[in-house]
Amino acid sequence: MKAKLNLFLSDFLDYIRFLVPFKTALFKIRTVSSIAELSKFIQQQSAFISQATLFGYLKTRIGSRYVSHFNDQQFLTSVNIAKVEIYLASLEDFALYVTSFMSVEKSIYIKGQMERLFQDILNDLDLKLDEGKKRKALDHFIERLNSIDINSYYLHEPFKTSSETLYRFAPIADELKVQDRDIIINSMILKWKNTTDDFKRNSKKFSI
Repeated sequence: MKAKLNLFLSDFLDYIRFLVPFKTALFKIRTVSSIAELSKFIQQQSAFISQATLFGYLKTRIGSRYVSHFNDQQFLTSVNIAKVEIYLASLEDFALYVTSFMSVEKSIYIKGQMERLFQDILNDLDLKLDEGKKRKALDHFIERLNSIDINSYYLHEPFKTSSETLYRFAPIADELKVQDRDIIINSMILKWKNTTDDFKRNSKKFSI
């Protein structure tokens, strides 16, 4: 029994050690009624989804050898790269979804505030991104924000980028990932569906 408990604790600690970032998933925002709460909700949900999909996929694919792989420095480096890229893509997708949804469904126009909101989230990350990486992430978001059709974005594959980023960066052999492509992408899209449903329920009193 003690050996099983130690194995469980080891597994759990290895799991949370690499979350993106872990603290954002601990205190879930229940009401989204202001820009400040919206910022926290986007950050928390993007962190949760990127965590759940990446580490869930790794554990499913690797199986009983999951924990031991975190002692492999090359694998660990790949995980660290993946978690950052997937999280940033998730932040982008969700921020754009929210901007589009609020504009069309609620006639609340927040596009002008999204650059600052996204920048504040980047500055609050636990990932210790260097300034060059932050600037590149912000520039990419601004480019997408200014190029999408705000009136339709939320209706047409709004989470395609984050789903494909998960598929691209997950540190699993390419020949195995090819077999899993639809499963990987659909699992993330399903999680986003749950998150957007939460957002719709929780943002009924939103105002700026």
